[in-house]
Parts: sequence; structure tokens; C-alpha cells
Amino acid sequence: MISASLTLKIETLQAKNGRTRHGLVFFALAGFLAGCAYPNQFRHVSINSPHSVLAADHVKVGAINGQPTSFWRSSEHFRIPPGRTTVNPISGVWKFPDYPGIEFSATAGCRYVLRHQATNDCHMVFVWERPPGASDERVVGQVEAKRQKSND
Repeated sequence: MISASLTLKIETLQAKNGRTRHGLVFFALAGFLAGCAYPNQFRHVSINSPHSVLAADHVKVGAINGQPTSFWRSSEHFRIPPGRTTVNPISGVWKFPDYPGIEFSATAGCRYVLRHQATNDCHMVFVWERPPGASDERVVGQVEAKRQKSND
């Protein structure tokens, strides 16, 4: 009787310690990931506030209005405030062209898409605007990659 009771108490303690250990690992991992944010990181505008949508097609967004975008994001889709906006685009896989920021004026309710285009070894990124209810788009901003100095 004493042996069965002692075994039951030890197994119960081992189970509690196992759950506690898993809980500590979970909270340590969550704290690590939450602590990996930039101090001035871009935050989406509230869905209840006036906003525009910024998306990117074959381009990454490095920063919006001087605030770096999250490293942990799963897509290039952002809610941005209306008004003067500066976006720092990144394109390429191995050789990243160096782009200056693209400036445009965002209007609430509009959708903006960054698109990369390369012609004759000239890399450019365009900002296309689609107003609400419209099916056509127009270019509202563009930037050309800075020329790389050759090592010759």
C-alpha cells in the first residue's frame, strides 16, 4: 500500500515537472521571438482607422517611412497611413540593387503595389495605385537602382 502510494506521487511529480519544463521552453521561445523586433519597427495602422494597403510583387519592403519592416513577416502586405509615404524597396536574390526611397502620397482606401522591372540591365521599382472601385492602375512613383561601380 505504501509502495503504490509512493510510486503514484513520484509519477505525478514527474508529469508536473515535464509540463512545467515544456511551459518554460514555450515562454522562453515566445520571449525570444518577441524580443527580436526592431526598436522603431513599422506597425500596421489599425483596421478601424483610415488607411491604404501597400503590397509588393517580386519586391521586398525594407522600410516604410523610415521604420524597418518586421523580419518575421509572412507576406509583403501592409496597412499604411494616408499622406506622404516613403518606401525602401529591395529586389534581387544574390545581387541586391541599391534603391533610394520611393516617395508618394497615399490616399485612404487606395491600394498600392510595388513592382520590379529590369530592362537593359537597368533595375526599377514602380508604385502602382488603384483607387477604390477602379479596375485600372496608374504609376504614382518610381525609382531607379543606383549604378554599381565596377571593380575593373
